[in-house]
Amino acid sequence: MERIWDQFLTDRDRQWLERFPRRPRMGFGSRPALVIVDNINKTVGPRGEDILATMRDQVFSMGHEAWAGIDATAALLDLVRRIGLPVVHVSTISGINSPWDFLTYQRRPDVTFARDQHEPEAEWRIVEALTPRPDELHIQKAAPSAFFGTPLLPSLIRFGVDTLVICGNSTSGCIRATVLDAASHAFKVVIPEECVFDRTQASHAMNLFDMDQKYADVLGVEEVARRLTEFGAD
Repeated sequence: MERIWDQFLTDRDRQWLERFPRRPRMGFGSRPALVIVDNINKTVGPRGEDILATMRDQVFSMGHEAWAGIDATAALLDLVRRIGLPVVHVSTISGINSPWDFLTYQRRPDVTFARDQHEPEAEWRIVEALTPRPDELHIQKAAPSAFFGTPLLPSLIRFGVDTLVICGNSTSGCIRATVLDAASHAFKVVIPEECVFDRTQASHAMNLFDMDQKYADVLGVEEVARRLTEFGAD
């Protein structure tokens, strides 16, 4: 089956993969949870516009890919809610000035970033289609990983979770950081391919490849939904 990263692999990469094939699937454990990371208005932009068009007004927005990911995530969220599995929403604290942000500013001094006290608070809210319910955990973070400096780990332990289905953005940034920390804490990790997105196509594809090789199972969202449905069979 062709994968999203195949077009970016070199001939040497393919030869290496023939000699060192992908590790076995880690699969699902006994108690999965859905973790949705940073699907906020600021990183999405208006529906129906290409990323290059949305960047005119909001440099962080991601255009069509973002909305495709959100629509797929919304459908998965609806399924998880009906089954009754835990849901965790993670978003970045609004207006925080961290060393991580400082590096972003320093790299692009020619770009005006709207991250100041005049920026509407609504930009930092989770998109309406994925609005957390009162009985769902909403965690705010100040670093790429959803685990760093947050109550995510003890919350998952309290829920009895052993498998994380991780959605959101960006694939190469906050998703990768969260996946690596999840794997380091011995969680099984599943990434629904259609539910994550990034600003650059090559980075998105190759980070999925790398995580699929080492830390997670990158699966189609339909397969993820089918597997999750099994937990609601009883």
